[in-house]
Amino acid sequence: MLFQIDIQIIRGISVLLVLLFHLEIYGFSNGFLGVDIFFVISGYLMAKIYSESDWRYFYRRRIIRLLPAYFVMILFTVTAAAVVTLPVDFNQVLSQSQMSLGFLANIYFWDSYSYFDHASFRPLLNLWSIGVEAQFFLLVPFVFYFLERNIKILFVLIAVCMIACFVIQQISPKTAFFLTPFRIWQFLFGALVAWTECRTKLPRKHQKLLLLLASLMLMTSLFLLPVSPDAKSFSLGHPGLASLVATLAVSIILLIGIPKTLCRS
Repeated sequence: MLFQIDIQIIRGISVLLVLLFHLEIYGFSNGFLGVDIFFVISGYLMAKIYSESDWRYFYRRRIIRLLPAYFVMILFTVTAAAVVTLPVDFNQVLSQSQMSLGFLANIYFWDSYSYFDHASFRPLLNLWSIGVEAQFFLLVPFVFYFLERNIKILFVLIAVCMIACFVIQQISPKTAFFLTPFRIWQFLFGALVAWTECRTKLPRKHQKLLLLLASLMLMTSLFLLPVSPDAKSFSLGHPGLASLVATLAVSIILLIGIPKTLCRS
């Protein structure tokens, strides 16, 4: 798979949004939507890599890319916690690290807290999204080969998973937020783009510009949409309307690409 600078730009934006959210920078209260953006990109890249290789190469590449840094970060966090925290806090870190080693951090935090709860000591909270990705990795060989050749079924699966996510969000927001089955639709949006871009005739230059402007307007609206993460509402809660907007915007950008002049500047 060729290196795509525009994907790295979108990745950087998603990471920056989450960072600014956690730093509580004014104007970035919706920065947690950067994770939604990242899930779409991951689905796109997984589909690209898997389509160009077999399951052995796919897993080998994921292991080499993710595991060394992942385990070093967990080890560093546990070591630092042993030195600077009280026993009660250190025990929390140990519990978090044990679940994270099995890529189950999202299940641990789902069972314990809301992502937006600031009352608990959770230095490994950021690993919940890696847990979701790793769990989806396990499904790739079983579903991607079939779905790539059955785009209509892919559309149905996206719709079912998306509706399930929004229904569960109105019952238990943290369940829709943390658990993989209710995030699959965002990965599949990315995969859909990867599989259709080589089969679909891309729009002409002026049409691409209009689509790009539309996607940028959608991205801008993410900062204006009122989002109350723990609200049991499609329009206000999360994942909800804002997640759908973020997913659509990134999917459009991935499909048409960022102009090379912007990538070079």
